[in-house]
Amino acid sequence: MKLRVRFALIILGVVLFRFAFPGGGVPMFAFIAMIPIITISHHSKPKTALLFGLLFGTAIWSCCIWWTMPAIAKMATTSVWLLLPVFLLFCLFYALPYAAYSYAIAKYKLAMTIKGAFISTTLLTLIIFVYPHFLPGNLVHGLYQQTWFIQIAEIGGVPFLFFVVNLINGLFACTILNVKEHKQSARMSVVATLLVFSATVIYSQYKLDIIHSGLKNKSITVGVVQPNIPISWRDDEFDHQYDVYQRLADLSISLKQENPNVDVIIWPEIPTPFSYNEDEADRAFLDSLQQHLQTDIIFSSGYVYADDEHENYYNTAQLLSEGTLTSYNKQILLPFGEYLPFKETLPWLNNIFHNALNYVPGNEYKHFNLKDNIKAMPLVCYEAVFSRFVSKGIENDTDMFINLVDDAWFGDSAAAEIHFALSAFRSIEHRIPMVRVTNAGISAIIHRDGSITQMDKNLNVIRVFSEMFSI
Repeated sequence: MKLRVRFALIILGVVLFRFAFPGGGVPMFAFIAMIPIITISHHSKPKTALLFGLLFGTAIWSCCIWWTMPAIAKMATTSVWLLLPVFLLFCLFYALPYAAYSYAIAKYKLAMTIKGAFISTTLLTLIIFVYPHFLPGNLVHGLYQQTWFIQIAEIGGVPFLFFVVNLINGLFACTILNVKEHKQSARMSVVATLLVFSATVIYSQYKLDIIHSGLKNKSITVGVVQPNIPISWRDDEFDHQYDVYQRLADLSISLKQENPNVDVIIWPEIPTPFSYNEDEADRAFLDSLQQHLQTDIIFSSGYVYADDEHENYYNTAQLLSEGTLTSYNKQILLPFGEYLPFKETLPWLNNIFHNALNYVPGNEYKHFNLKDNIKAMPLVCYEAVFSRFVSKGIENDTDMFINLVDDAWFGDSAAAEIHFALSAFRSIEHRIPMVRVTNAGISAIIHRDGSITQMDKNLNVIRVFSEMFSI
């Protein structure tokens, strides 16, 4: 295979991957996006395949998560250009599993048989999900609205769905590579592809029928406030403190007037400093509003001091109910945005992120007790994208997830949909509904079957909604 053909296939693979990824608009490309790199690997020597796999992996992550640079630059008040080398190193690091995958295909000729497709897919799945990730996105997350296919996530989570989708890619590639000289093998690959795809769809329909016909023991009416508070207000926090109060109060009162039966009103993370614990004005405002509404309020305190010196602080989700406060301190922090990793071992990072924040992680899970003893597990921002983390916090009587988010940092990029998609799979994996509330971005309710209500992809809007749903 000529070099220019290999590069053309790399470009094709990156384009297919990006369109399949959340926000790309063509999720069904997930079933063919890996075929170009499989083809290149098959026609290359192992070391060459490794290099092309590394190039492919670096390119797809550069295209899919470029928006992290301007967002983290805003959070840490640093330059995007200073972040660029760190960003490229991250992309290169996350490309290594694809390099190993390509090397194995070339070394052991895994692209030509059904068995080889199974082995290479197993290898990629194991590497991807053992490998450390600060943003565990992958090819299958773009399928988050395809409930007719993704119910298998309850069996083995996103890793199992990833395995099935990449196996279909491998079987498709096997068909293409065999079609001229090994027609029998090509036919067998087609049959295997259809069997895997059909079995997945049949299982998904079976599970959907069970869920939709099942008994619902509890219900709750939630009210969601998406205030769209501008990031720029953070720079003039004292000038805008009462603007924040006014917007949150007006929206909450309007919501309560529209639906007096709302059981709990939920606010998102907001970009301006707000703390029930540390700011008397914030506390007085919330106490007064909660008494006026006579409704529980879930909100985020952006800083709760973790020490007497006030040098470190928590990002905290809180429930205010009849004067009683319940708090949960965020445990998974955003690298570079909420804390500076490796600052002791790599002190030069302090020169780039000179205004890095000093959040510290919490150390325990909490549940909020809502009406009728409904137990809600709070998740702050991107904690919801980590399946294993969420699994550890679930209790036998966990009824729902509440995810407080602020995606205003990402502007109009695809980040809001990517963040949403990565979180939405928790509801299918655990059959627990999620109420996702964001300052700007996508607020919605994800139900146990993965279906989504109240979703609005118009990111920068001020809106409220309420919905009663079954637990």
